[in-house]
Amino acid sequence: MARAQLIALTITCLLGTVLFSLLLTAYFAFSTSGPLSCILIFSMVVSVVLLGIALISICRKNVGAERLVEENRKLQGALRKESMMLKETQAALVDKEACIHELAEMLERNQKKLQEVEEKHEKDRQQSGELRRLYQDSRVLASELETQCALMSQTGLNLAEQLQDLQIQQAVTLMERGVAEKECGNLKSKLDFLQEKLEALVCQKSLLENTIQEQEDLHEGASTPEGETVEVAQGEQGEVAESQEGNNDLG
Repeated sequence: MARAQLIALTITCLLGTVLFSLLLTAYFAFSTSGPLSCILIFSMVVSVVLLGIALISICRKNVGAERLVEENRKLQGALRKESMMLKETQAALVDKEACIHELAEMLERNQKKLQEVEEKHEKDRQQSGELRRLYQDSRVLASELETQCALMSQTGLNLAEQLQDLQIQQAVTLMERGVAEKECGNLKSKLDFLQEKLEALVCQKSLLENTIQEQEDLHEGASTPEGETVEVAQGEQGEVAESQEGNNDLG
């Protein structure tokens, strides 16, 4: 705006100067005569033409300047818009840089997680290998246990048969023991009976010895009545009969 005002002021000054010179030229041209007036008129015409050309060029330049000013305004508006867009772009770039930083951190964390997952996968692979070996070992142990179970079952059957035989033998032994105890009881009762009979026989023996002694004493010189001799003989016959009955019971 200041430049346009300066240009307009300059043009006004030039026009005033030119008009003042034209008026002076016309005054001198019409006030004189001869070739000087022709020269002044020619110079005035040339000056008018040059002034028109100058005015036209100045107007064109002024119009171009206004256009340039308008274009400058438009360019300044566009520059403002571009600056605003640049600021927005810078803010977006800052946000994008923050996002890129966050993405870099996320990428680093993901890389760490990926490394941990790879390590875990490697450990799982090693554990799977160990588990596979353990599975094979367990299959071998299972086959060995099956064979041992078969052997133990066979041994159990054999032991069961032996136990059954032992139970049968024990039952037979118990039966034999019962029979033996019964026989022992019978033998004991018989032994008691024989002891009683033996004691009776001892008594009879002592009685017989006494009787024999008495008979010897009688034969030696002592005389006894006939009734007493008969009673003694009958008593001896009764004792002999009882001893014979005891022997028959033992048989």
